[in-house]
Amino acid sequence: MKKQNIIMIVIIAIIAVVVIGVGVKLHQGNSVSTGGSSAAIEQEGSLSSDQIELNTDDKQDSQTTGADSTDVEDGTKTEGDIDTKDDVQSESRDDKDTSSDSNSQDSSADAENSGTTTPDNSATTAPEPEEETLTCTVTIKCDTILNNMANLTPGKEGLVPSSGYILGKTTIEFEEGDTAFDVTKEACANAGIQIEYSFTPAYNSYYVEGINNLYEFDCGPDSGWMYKVNGWFPNYGSSSYEVQDGDKIVWCYTCVGLGADVGGSNY
Repeated sequence: MKKQNIIMIVIIAIIAVVVIGVGVKLHQGNSVSTGGSSAAIEQEGSLSSDQIELNTDDKQDSQTTGADSTDVEDGTKTEGDIDTKDDVQSESRDDKDTSSDSNSQDSSADAENSGTTTPDNSATTAPEPEEETLTCTVTIKCDTILNNMANLTPGKEGLVPSSGYILGKTTIEFEEGDTAFDVTKEACANAGIQIEYSFTPAYNSYYVEGINNLYEFDCGPDSGWMYKVNGWFPNYGSSSYEVQDGDKIVWCYTCVGLGADVGGSNY
């Protein structure tokens, strides 16, 4: 009985030692675990602080970058806005031009529909000045023969008008450069009066031999045709005198003194 008690006590003691040992180990394990956890917590806390600082720096950088990007975006938007305004203004001007063209076309269409036309002043040209008409007068007379009928070639009495004028004062148009001979021929042709002439090479001029079939020497040895311009007897042939505007040309038949009886004594 005592042995059994002793054995039981030993077993209990062993169990107690084992339990105590196990408890001590458990306690040490918990301490180690607790310490590790604390260290982990401290390390984790330290990392969290670093992360917080890094995150804070990152946030600041991000904010700075964001501010820069915002500035850039603002700048881009400003330039874009300017370009957009310019485009809008340009489009507005184009719209105005288009509107003006449209209004002009509408006005033209309205004018056509209403049956009215707008004068085109650009196509109006000043009228060309009319060329000045040059004129002179031609007169042919043989009144001196009336005072010298006795000297007239027989059979030519009927060629002498009773008035002494074969052609009254007649206006002739001429061109610049025409001569007294030219306008005399034209006057005779218009009135149907005969005229005969010949060219004299020595004087490079035409000589009028007869008008209305009355020739030189038909009424005496000094008789023949002479011409005067504005009361003056030129000392050269009629084809050498260029007519001037307003000239008065008179052909007269002289019978005595080679022109003395017609006022041409100096001829």
